[in-house]
Amino acid sequence: MERRGQIALALALSLFFAGRSADAVDICTSALERFGALSAPVRQALQASVIDIAYPSQVLLDFGGLIEWVSAEQADGSTGGLMLEAALSLHDAYRNNLTSARARALRAIAADRLIGEPTADSALGCAWQVLDLCDAPEVLASIESATVQARRSGSVRASVTAAAARAAVMLNRGALKDAIESSRAGWEAAQRGSIRLAVPCIANNYVLALLKAGEYEQAESVMSQAKLTFHGDIAERVYAEADMALFLTKGDAARALDRALTTRDECEFLAMRNPLWPNWRSPLVESLRLLGRLQEAEQATAEFMVAAQTWNTPRTTARALRASASLAAGSVRAGMLAEAVRLLDGTQARLERAETIMLLGETLLETGQIAEGSRRLRQALALAEQCWARPIRQRILSVLLNIAGGGLAPLTLEWAHPLNRPLTAESR
Repeated sequence: MERRGQIALALALSLFFAGRSADAVDICTSALERFGALSAPVRQALQASVIDIAYPSQVLLDFGGLIEWVSAEQADGSTGGLMLEAALSLHDAYRNNLTSARARALRAIAADRLIGEPTADSALGCAWQVLDLCDAPEVLASIESATVQARRSGSVRASVTAAAARAAVMLNRGALKDAIESSRAGWEAAQRGSIRLAVPCIANNYVLALLKAGEYEQAESVMSQAKLTFHGDIAERVYAEADMALFLTKGDAARALDRALTTRDECEFLAMRNPLWPNWRSPLVESLRLLGRLQEAEQATAEFMVAAQTWNTPRTTARALRASASLAAGSVRAGMLAEAVRLLDGTQARLERAETIMLLGETLLETGQIAEGSRRLRQALALAEQCWARPIRQRILSVLLNIAGGGLAPLTLEWAHPLNRPLTAESR
């Protein structure tokens, strides 16, 4: 029975990475039902895989009750137990329980015990995703260790999982060049290895990073390719944020709103309450604002703030404050943005800091505080250049160059600056 359980686990994970989530979950649940004499490590590994497989998949609609039942299991210190901790950390994160999610994820990555385990790639991906949502500093070192091990072993699955996780961390830290590089590496490896699950998952952060870097045509190309390889078992919420960002970039607030509402309804039905992922809340507010539906936008920001304060990280609360500020004006708007900047100042979220400081600077200019507004814009400009965020840089430069008497003439001569050139292979 033990050997059959191990074979079932390996087969289920292979099917999962190939995009066949429904078949993979069926194998895990059948093994748990039929092989009653399984050891705790194998049983817990199968239970972990049910959660890993269900969350990015359409089959989550059918297995919510089973996941709640599994969540009561006490994970031990075995490989299977650590896999279960990782999977349950994701479950806790979606339930918006930061304390438990973070503690479980840290236990899962402790001492790199899961790294190199052939059945633990997906579980590690869960733990890394949670720690990234928590802004935990430990996440990057674990990913780098797994990347080194994957290169040694030649495991394509491990390489793709690590590359996807690294791209997400780099994006949230504002390192756009690194995020694009990691996304591209994971994307190409996933296509070579026929790891269909990874393509839409990687596409989300890949597209977002490209948009932030100003590579609009490439971002649209990546999304188009992802949709061509889309498999029905994989839920569209996996890449919903990138889809909404593309619509908003093209000025199509109506389609962005439709996507946001669909994702919101699905997440509410599935009790997925985390304010950061899937990130439908910020696009929802922005779409409603652009369409002039301000009362609905205000209701959405109030709900966003409740969810953000429950998760309670500086980046999450700052993001909700920015959404609220988009509906305010004058000193009220400036106060909200100033508080968001204060929260972000202690984080590694350089890009969100740059965007928020830019908005604060623009608001200060609108209220007549020219000197302080200009100072804030210059601060945002420096951050944007560190992030390689070309659209933000160009927007700030445009504002600064229109401020009379600012002594800004040298800025008009920066045509040789690397950010004035496309992010080609030679400039990476």
